[in-house]
Amino acid sequence: MNRFPIVMVFAAGIAAALLTPAGAGAHPRGVADTAQSGSRDGPCARSLKRAMVAMRIRELPATGRDALALERLYRRQGKPEQAAAMYAEMLERSHDPVVRQLAHRRLARWAWRQGDATAAERHLRASLDENLK
Repeated sequence: MNRFPIVMVFAAGIAAALLTPAGAGAHPRGVADTAQSGSRDGPCARSLKRAMVAMRIRELPATGRDALALERLYRRQGKPEQAAAMYAEMLERSHDPVVRQLAHRRLARWAWRQGDATAAERHLRASLDENLK
């Protein structure tokens, strides 16, 4: 089965959505006007967001992809604190700036979800300092 035409139609729909001027009212079929509905997360936006996240994950080194896969596994098992411990260990062991940035960001997100804004800020500031060096 040839999927090329389906991919082209999907890509054309995304391009039309991105190139349509705001307020023109010409939206892809099935997508409500965000100004009227109040929602910015329609089906087209979710698909685009998923594609962008997938592209960013593909750009990570293998260590980062493995860490995200392990985090997902820990969350599905109901052990998210093990993911935080894994990222803390990554910070201790790695010197790769991309891996360290990923670990800092994931730890900041974990701290924020736990309600610890100061720890989240500390991780983000540490990441920023490392990037500026």
